[in-house]
Amino acid sequence: MNKPKMALLSTLIAFSLTACEEGTGMNITFKSKNQEKSASSAISLDIDGQDVKLGTSSSETIKTDGGRKITVETNDSVKLSPEEANGESVRGIPEIADWTPIFKSWENGCTDSPQLERLFNSLETNTTVPPSGYEGYVDKVPLHYRGNNDPNVNVKRFYAKITGNYYNLPVYGITRYYGKDHDEAGKALDLDVSYEEAAKILAKINYQPMEDQTLIREDYGQAFLTDFDGRARLICDFSI
Repeated sequence: MNKPKMALLSTLIAFSLTACEEGTGMNITFKSKNQEKSASSAISLDIDGQDVKLGTSSSETIKTDGGRKITVETNDSVKLSPEEANGESVRGIPEIADWTPIFKSWENGCTDSPQLERLFNSLETNTTVPPSGYEGYVDKVPLHYRGNNDPNVNVKRFYAKITGNYYNLPVYGITRYYGKDHDEAGKALDLDVSYEEAAKILAKINYQPMEDQTLIREDYGQAFLTDFDGRARLICDFSI
């Protein structure tokens, strides 16, 4: 199912659940036809005041060599209570990934959990390694900046697009960078909001520096927020 359809169904499901809470019943059906292939498909939402039922159906008429017409039909449905639908994803409609627990370790001296370390290390390869359960929220192929192969460019950068939220703030990417002598090195989480908006939310988070590295710099290994091209970026910087 394509993204526009999933977005529309997500909105309809949310509206349907509200209707359930108010005790209102409804039935919504979307149909599409392909006259060239004598085929049709439909998506329906059915509410009886208590449950929400999402159904899909399709039919196609096939003409045999003898001139006979045979119609093939398929039907599928899933039924959820409002409580279940609020806590689980409807088939074909993904939930929003919450990256907060994955990046929780950054609050303690920018420490990487094993899953987060594997993800950032994989940015230098040809295939990303998302944390378990986040496979659908990370681009499979990371982006290697063109300058990485230029011997005159000191800092190498690797990037992958991600989707989801961090402390209810939308995210859009992660970056890893380092210089030849590690005079510039770090990792970043890109937030799809302004610096001002992110600062209001993240001001309550107590990001700690690395306790055993304060001689290098008092804030060494302490995550901080900065403005990056008009949007917020959370950085763990290990530059020396």
